[in-house]
Amino acid sequence: MIRITNKPTPCKCKGMIEHNIKKNVKRTLGEIPVHDRIKPLIVALSGGPDSVALLLALNDLKDELDLKLHIAHMNHGLRGMESDDDERFVIDLANQLGLPYTTRLGNVKDYAKTNKTSIEEAARNIRYEFLSSVVKEKKGFGIVLGHTKNDQVETILMHLIRGTGLNGLLGMSAFSKWQSVDTDTCTVLVRPLLNIDKDSTEKYCSFYNLQPRIDTSNSSIHFTRNKIRADLIPIIKSYNQSFGKALLRMSSAARHYQEYIETITLETMNHVKISAPHGITFSRYAFCEQHRVIQTNLVLLAYKKMVGNTKKIKSAHIDTILDLASNGKSKIVHLPNNLVVCIDNQEIQFVSRNCLAETKTQILTRHIIKVPGKTTIPGWEIVSWIEKTSTTRLSSEYHITLDADQIDEPIFVRGRLPGDKFVPTGMKNTKKLQDFMVDAKIPNSKRDSVPIVTLNDEIIWVVGYRKADGLALDTNTMKVITIAFTATGLY
Repeated sequence: MIRITNKPTPCKCKGMIEHNIKKNVKRTLGEIPVHDRIKPLIVALSGGPDSVALLLALNDLKDELDLKLHIAHMNHGLRGMESDDDERFVIDLANQLGLPYTTRLGNVKDYAKTNKTSIEEAARNIRYEFLSSVVKEKKGFGIVLGHTKNDQVETILMHLIRGTGLNGLLGMSAFSKWQSVDTDTCTVLVRPLLNIDKDSTEKYCSFYNLQPRIDTSNSSIHFTRNKIRADLIPIIKSYNQSFGKALLRMSSAARHYQEYIETITLETMNHVKISAPHGITFSRYAFCEQHRVIQTNLVLLAYKKMVGNTKKIKSAHIDTILDLASNGKSKIVHLPNNLVVCIDNQEIQFVSRNCLAETKTQILTRHIIKVPGKTTIPGWEIVSWIEKTSTTRLSSEYHITLDADQIDEPIFVRGRLPGDKFVPTGMKNTKKLQDFMVDAKIPNSKRDSVPIVTLNDEIIWVVGYRKADGLALDTNTMKVITIAFTATGLY
């Protein structure tokens, strides 16, 4: 049975440690939006010194900050009786503090085998899926985690070893989001102790006469993080004893740079993004005008908006996209999470692979446009109506207005055909449709998807680009037909 006492201690630093931990907790929780502060905080409690110290601080501040706390513990089942003892410790501590709790037993080995991943990754995924489910069940704000300054150093080193850009140097944030592997669930993660070292959390527990659980698997060199902690960090410290502080200073500087770049990227996105029925589309010309750093971040931002995170996209993917965008060759780049990037000489489109398969269609047959009425063809919805002439005119490349009294034949829509010609608005001579499309910089990959509207076997409109000459209404027009095209697919 656990006995919690805030016992007198000979440690002269007790007051300072207590002050620092509680100050960091209060400062972090103070950043939670006011309307979310009434929601429970789900405290991830492993039983180790970091999470126990965090729980004790939160419990001490519970009344002052009006906190609702709920403890959650995942028994990974990896260490037999030790894992069970950890769970009993957590339940005991929760009962001593009078706090509600939820525990769960997971099968990490089966998960790792089924999903073909490492034990480390499997344990993490199972743990966060569980914690996220508790947040949802309890209608909580998010998960509060006991990650410390030591964990931050290890995390940054892991990123460096595996290969990283500027983002990897940032390490963990006080606030971040975790997205479920299996669902679209996004859960807030809160880390109040990132400025606190492990020595302080251990001492903080001792002030309450508590002996937290020790995870013996932390000494196993089979896990990357453990090898970094046990082998690599001591070697680096032999060159610079203050290595940890130096790494965290670098991380802080990188964070300032990244925050500035993200601000510029958001502003730039508004400039390069163009309207599209699906996904996210950039103007290739505007995109290529940007510095490569901004281009990289635009790709990452588009991917994040489409997927929810940037975990699986690699530098090789980004380099391929940037290189293809630079030369303007029509190409499709396949990205993780069922995403594709379609690049041509005008646009860079981020869309789902399913959307691409369903909507990238050619107009292979001729269709009568119902007047009035609605007509559906591959990739387009066409609506037409008849009305008395009015001063209101739709001046879009996707609308056309015709004199109804001059039309006594069906209006058709089809795809392009060899030998097509027409007289574009503002010109006097006939122009080959092929030459017009080249001059209009219509990508070759799109040309078979451009609707061609005909009347009496003559092209009167290349939808989205140019109408034929001689269609203007005059003062004798009494009744008009308006035809409007709306893209329903990738165009």
